[in-house]
Amino acid sequence: MRMNSTNISAVGYRYVLRFAAGCLMMVLFAYSGAIAQSTVEGTITSVEDGGPLPGVNVIVKGTTIGTVSDIDGKYALNLPADAETLLFTFIGLKEQELAINGRSVIDLAMTEDVSQLSEVVVTALGVEREERSLGYAIQEIKGEEFTQARET
Repeated sequence: MRMNSTNISAVGYRYVLRFAAGCLMMVLFAYSGAIAQSTVEGTITSVEDGGPLPGVNVIVKGTTIGTVSDIDGKYALNLPADAETLLFTFIGLKEQELAINGRSVIDLAMTEDVSQLSEVVVTALGVEREERSLGYAIQEIKGEEFTQARET
């Protein structure tokens, strides 16, 4: 039997269908992955001076997905499809939660959390404790005492 473009055998037809179905599945899989994630980026600054805040933790609330702002206060984060809220944390600053609401750029100005800053005692071993939790005597050294020069 002579083969031409109009006469495809049953075996050849089956292979063509499998190939087409495989290509379709790969395209759909790649497309669903692109839809499942989006990216959010932004800049984190200080309310007090407007300067960038490096080292701020940016986490998708309820997950372990997160990043840290760079030296210019900028961050970028790939979000899962079900992400709803970003959590911004930094020591000494108020923790803030912001709804994503489909935004791709979220800028934030963070404020100090004075209540979070308390007295901390560093023991000889480098272990930090609150002053009232210690069972032994301590000595307080003020910052200006570090800069004073002693006369000999």
